[in-house]
Amino acid sequence: MKTNKLFIWALLAAGMVLTACSNDDMLVRVGPYIPEPVVNYTVPEDDGGKYTEKLVNVNRGGTYDGQVTLRFYEAQPNVAYIAAAEFHRMMMPGAVMLIEKQGGLYQLSTADGEALVNVYDDILETNSIIDFTNLMSLAQRDMPSVYLDGAPFVRYKSLTVDNESMNTTFDFRKYNIDLHGDADNVYFPFSTLSDMYADLAYHFAGYNGERIVINDNPCTTSTLHEVDNEFTKAVYQRESTTDDMARFRYNELCFAIDYFYGRPGRSSYEPLLKEKGLDAMLDDQGEEGKEVKKLLQSKNTVEFALGMDALQYYLDDGGHTEISLSGESSNKFAEGFNDRCKAAAVKYPKAKALSEKAEKVFSDYSALRKEITESRQAAIGNELYVKKGNTALCVFNTFQDIEWKAWKAYYAGGEKPTLEKYPKDDLLILLDGLQKAEADPEVQNFVIDIATNGGGSLDIVMTLTSLLAEKAEAYAETTLTNQRYTAFYDIDRNFDGKFDAKDKDVKYNLNVAVLTSGCSFSCANQFPSLMKDFGKLIIGEKSGGGSCAIQQMCTADGFDYRISSFRCRMCDKNGKNIDGGIEPHKVISRNQFYDIEALGKIIDEYYKTK
Repeated sequence: MKTNKLFIWALLAAGMVLTACSNDDMLVRVGPYIPEPVVNYTVPEDDGGKYTEKLVNVNRGGTYDGQVTLRFYEAQPNVAYIAAAEFHRMMMPGAVMLIEKQGGLYQLSTADGEALVNVYDDILETNSIIDFTNLMSLAQRDMPSVYLDGAPFVRYKSLTVDNESMNTTFDFRKYNIDLHGDADNVYFPFSTLSDMYADLAYHFAGYNGERIVINDNPCTTSTLHEVDNEFTKAVYQRESTTDDMARFRYNELCFAIDYFYGRPGRSSYEPLLKEKGLDAMLDDQGEEGKEVKKLLQSKNTVEFALGMDALQYYLDDGGHTEISLSGESSNKFAEGFNDRCKAAAVKYPKAKALSEKAEKVFSDYSALRKEITESRQAAIGNELYVKKGNTALCVFNTFQDIEWKAWKAYYAGGEKPTLEKYPKDDLLILLDGLQKAEADPEVQNFVIDIATNGGGSLDIVMTLTSLLAEKAEAYAETTLTNQRYTAFYDIDRNFDGKFDAKDKDVKYNLNVAVLTSGCSFSCANQFPSLMKDFGKLIIGEKSGGGSCAIQQMCTADGFDYRISSFRCRMCDKNGKNIDGGIEPHKVISRNQFYDIEALGKIIDEYYKTK
């Protein structure tokens, strides 16, 4: 009987002892202690009391996809709850969550993982939160929850993990998040489940009080406002929210940051955040932190936005985390919203100062990128492929400017994308450059210039490392469970629409070098890390860091934001976090970046010994 399995879970819930031993990067959990069997161990029930129900429309990727039932309990009449099984089915159509009940304990089982929920104590325990919340079958059938954006010329192959399971306990009561259950289902706040399920391919959902929007279209969209602009407008145009929603929105934000922020390494507030959590960390910042906390707890929409703008400073990681809600772009959702935020900020000088410090990080990056771009234009003009002597250089500005729809259409049987038709597709630009260099008998060296590259898609990184180093593997760690893993991918290296033996025939007999700068961020930090691990030459200056993948999120009332994800903090082949940037083999000054003949000599010297 399954009750035996749930009974064992119950014993663990009653007797588990978790001991935390931490260093700079790790949380190691030791246990559990299993007591002698207790014949009649029970957990009291919690049905949540009186509630009303509401049928709500679902917008999936821009298309109406039926309705789901939300519950609103009398204690928090404006906070939407949903049955866990219903949420799971909604996010992954056709998927089933099995539920077994014993008093206030509910064992939840999906195709990939299990969890035990105690609705009386408001606790969820699982030996693999990554598996339990896995939605990546939406991207590729039966794959685990690792990074894959959905490029049709890339597919997941296999995974190695240093520790197959690690117990994780979510203490919802600490955040005043109340769980409930009835005879058939366990009920979570809608936004709590959305935060738990949000993954690296931007599968997540939001509820704005009117309807639910789901993003399940990786590559082409990442935010809910890209799926449904009116969804976001409705949130921005509200002057305020209710008391219960304001309280819950703050509590849910604290829960999400405490558990799911990936702690990439560069914020000086990360140790305190890890030790105490967001709420206590703000308290520790004196009057400054208290002002931010007050704004984050405010019912007023503009004040809440100011609080999020200021919180950006504490969580800033160079560009992955973006929780600021004001700014010029906000005016497309609510006319004059940015102006109203500026006017209101006068009353909150401490929060305003923090927001300005956070903005400076982005403005400094933009200034550096502009400087390098102008230097390149002065040296080689606007050409994206140039050759001097035995060395060719190809500019690769992003890992994201790819004509995703055209590539997907081709792999579905349509016309193959060409550079003539899509002259701004960076992958096509690079493939054209490689083919030119390979066909030119004079060219021996090939420089990929990512000095102004701010990142983008891991799929493109895997494609490039496969073409240039004949390896497509990524090293990462899951910061919540301290599991390190290596993910392996297959690449359609000849882009003929098929994964087959012919892909191995693609060879580029070139000495490859990667040109990096402090602007080389995110995937443009991962790429030189991998290429260095694979023995390829890195030239320039230390890259700009950025080690976590992005996780798109949604506040309890519908605001889009994003954070560095706990699901994937990238590291090198030795397991070292790469957020500090990649040191080049050969450091050169910026005024030497586009002296191509000099670059060629450096490359010749490096590969002479290989």
